[in-house]
This record gives sequence, C-alpha cells and structure tokens, in this order.
Amino acid sequence: MSVLSLKDIRFRYKGAVRPVLDGLSLELGEGEAAIVSGPSGGGKTTLCLVCLAIIPNRVAGDFEGKAEIMGKDTVKLGPQGVSEYAGCVM
Repeated sequence: MSVLSLKDIRFRYKGAVRPVLDGLSLELGEGEAAIVSGPSGGGKTTLCLVCLAIIPNRVAGDFEGKAEIMGKDTVKLGPQGVSEYAGCVM
C-alpha cells in the first residue's frame, strides 16, 4: 500500500481558464520522499492542498481524480481526517 497515491489529478480554480494541475499522478511508499519545485504559479501549493484534502473540500473549483493517504480517500476523510496522517509547513 502507498502512503500517498495521486491518480490523474486535475484541478482548475473557480473562474480560471486553465487547470493548475492537469493529469498529475504520484505514488509514495513508506520511507520515500519527494521534492516539488518550480516557478511561482506552477501548482506546488495547489498540490499540497490536494494532499491535505483542503482541495476540493474547502477551495472552490473543478476537481477530478483520486487522492489517497494510507489507502483512504482524502475527499471522504476531509482536512481534519487527513491531519491524523499528514501536515504541511509552508
């Protein structure tokens, strides 16, 4: 089982013309790490918000795909449920 699994994630903020994330997939197993880097506006923060279930539960926009943490659907867990497994320091 993956610790974090993102499958075909797409997200477009409400009112935006183009998606910030468009078909992103990622799997991290226990003990693995990933570095996300890129220019301002590249989607790094949006990716974190998806992993924390803040998107789509608290931020308006069009969300597609499946995000799981510890085998559990982040959308169903919601931000409070995900906080038992993960956090983010900006």
